[in-house]
Amino acid sequence: MPEKPQRVIEDILRRPDPTGYYVIVLRRDDGRANIVDAILEKYRGKVVEETLGDIIVIRTKSRRIARDIARLALELGVLETK
Repeated sequence: MPEKPQRVIEDILRRPDPTGYYVIVLRRDDGRANIVDAILEKYRGKVVEETLGDIIVIRTKSRRIARDIARLALELGVLETK
């Protein structure tokens, strides 16, 4: 676990990628696949998602949506922080 959870969220929100998207990386392992699916369903149509095996990359132009997804994912233990 990172030393300060809020710091992880601040790092995500600090800098969008060169195309202006905020990038959130989630880990979908066997025990938490339903959690990740629920997060994706809630924001379907508002985010761009890419699946790379057990890793889900979520991109959004909305800072608020990025913050909400990052907070929820961190609380539920599916935010990739490495």
